[in-house]
Formats: sequence, C-alpha cells, structure tokens
Amino acid sequence: MSNRLLILEMQDGMMCKNDKATVKMMIDKAIENKPDNVDMVFKWQLYTKIKTIVEVIPLDREIFDYAYNYASSKGFKTTASIFDKESFEFLINYEIPFIKIACQTDLYDFRKDMWRMIFSDEVKYLLSVKDDIDYHAMYNRNGNNRLFNVDVMTCIPKYPATVEEYENTFLEKHLKEGISDHTIGLELYNKYKPKIYEKHYYVDGLESWDREWAIKPEELKLL
Repeated sequence: MSNRLLILEMQDGMMCKNDKATVKMMIDKAIENKPDNVDMVFKWQLYTKIKTIVEVIPLDREIFDYAYNYASSKGFKTTASIFDKESFEFLINYEIPFIKIACQTDLYDFRKDMWRMIFSDEVKYLLSVKDDIDYHAMYNRNGNNRLFNVDVMTCIPKYPATVEEYENTFLEKHLKEGISDHTIGLELYNKYKPKIYEKHYYVDGLESWDREWAIKPEELKLL
C-alpha cells in the first residue's frame, strides 16, 4: 500500500452517458496510466436530485454497480459522493473504502443534517471543507467535539479555482494532508504532495463541463 491516495472524480452520468462501454473505457485508460507511487480509487456521484447551474445526468444505479464490479475485477476500489439519504442507503450495500461528503451546501441540503442521519463509526468518511471556519464548524457539529472515522480534504468550490485561492484559504499543513483540486494543471499537487488527492478525470472525445481543469489519463503518470 502506498502512503498517498489518488481519487479520480468520475462524476455522475454526464460524461459516461450511463453507457457501460464508455465506463469500461474510462476505467481502462486510468488503469493503463496509473502512477506506481499512489493507490487509486474511482469515485462517482450519486444523487436523486441536485441543485446546480450546469447540466446534470444522474448516474444509473445499474451503471454504478457495473463500474464497481468492473474496477473490482481489475483490483481497484470504487466509491461515491452522496447527496441524499437514498444514495447513502444504496452505497453502504457495497464494500467501499470511504464515503465522500462534498462541501457545496448550496447544491444540496443533505450535508446540513447528515450528522444526525448517517454518521457512525462503522463507515469511513472523506469530508471536503471550503475553509478553516467550515472545518471547525463541521468538527464540532455532532455535539461531542469529535468526528467519527473522517479524513478531511481542502476544497475551493469554484470551477476552475486558482492555486492562490487554495493557499490564501488554507494552512500549508492542511494542504499537505488532503486536496480536492479544482485548479488547472498539477501545480498544486506538485507543490504540496498531499497524502489524499482528488482530481476530476476527463477522457478526450467525451462531453464534460470540467475538462478544462480535469486530469487526463496520460497525465496520471505525472503524479
């Protein structure tokens, strides 16, 4: 096991169009170019509805199941960001490395009440925070001044964001722990070498709103 974790954000059904052949191709290209010095996890987005200004296509549950099992057959783990309780209840039926909780509370209401609804020591969580205030607020939210089994990533919920915005918002030690990277290129990664690194993933020829700042398969070898 490596001491660094690479999380590829595969999105919802928008880029893959809920097509199994496309999902297989996306996964295969990532595996072919995986760097040797990191552990790699595929992460999708699961929701029933979401508030957003860009086009969204929910990921079919059948497609998630296919992606999970295909990646597993190749020796890789799969998980998801969840945006509602229904998606949580679906996801915990799988053997997942963690559940991702995004920081954009303006996109969905679930994060506001998730502590009461889902948090337990039985599941590992990966939580994105948008600033130090958010970190401390979430840390103390459950009333006993501790999180359960949670790792934290720094995140600027802007698309694209800049390296300067990350550096002006977070302490260096936080950037070295974890980054959900919305910047163009790999400067932020190369500068801080975080233990946990999440980056949107894009394959040429597919439709995706995040292709400007997403990492392509051939760029994975640069990590």
